[in-house]
Amino acid sequence: MSAHHRIAIATGLAIAGALAAGPAGAAITANADGLKTFLDATGGSSTKNIDASAQSGFDPFGADKLVVTLSCEGQGGLKTLTSISYNGTTLNPVVSESNSGELVGIYYADLDGTLAAGTLTMTFSGNINGVGGSLIALNGTAPGFGATAQVDGLSTTIDASAGSFVIAHAGTNDSGPVTPQPDLTPLLLFGPGGGTGSATGGSGYQFVSSANSNLPITFVDGGYRNPATVAAEFDVIPEPCTLALLGLGGLLVARRRRGTL
Repeated sequence: MSAHHRIAIATGLAIAGALAAGPAGAAITANADGLKTFLDATGGSSTKNIDASAQSGFDPFGADKLVVTLSCEGQGGLKTLTSISYNGTTLNPVVSESNSGELVGIYYADLDGTLAAGTLTMTFSGNINGVGGSLIALNGTAPGFGATAQVDGLSTTIDASAGSFVIAHAGTNDSGPVTPQPDLTPLLLFGPGGGTGSATGGSGYQFVSSANSNLPITFVDGGYRNPATVAAEFDVIPEPCTLALLGLGGLLVARRRRGTL
């Protein structure tokens, strides 16, 4: 075996080891005012404008990612979310699930750190019985999103990588607030009653330290009806050393294909 081949093998093993170990030292963090909730209990409208800063003190300034979770009950049947924005920045869908008239979803936007506190605007395909959800401002995230999960129920799993951030949201009808269990930190609990009708909702999150291909996502709610649960993972930005190893690996592959290795 030539010296070039031995170097290529050693480099490949180093890359594999670095990727298996996860992004050591890298971490996703939330803004000081970046883990908040919102609730609009006013039924009978298809558009919601919520001053999240005034309601909960949410502030995404400095963050590189905005995540919104929500659940609601449509009046006279399911109503879909047709648009969602925060202070003029459009959010993209990550994952959603519906069960009868209950809608649950997660949405995100990659940011440049300059988005200021403002109004959350949601437009639905018809009138809803209020809406509740979570507002999350994160730092240290890779662009886009990672794994997702969804189920007509209150229990599922998600493939979570080391250093990632996982958020989950569940909604039901005619019961008390859904409570995340056991390793999710509760963020939102609401309903039923008032303008939200019979809708209930809850969310929870976890900063994942070690990779888990079957991270449990479970909510508890006695006497629930029409449950739906969604979860999403947001990956950490790789450490510079990991990026360098990946780049070196790509270079070695390219040289081997050209016959220069």
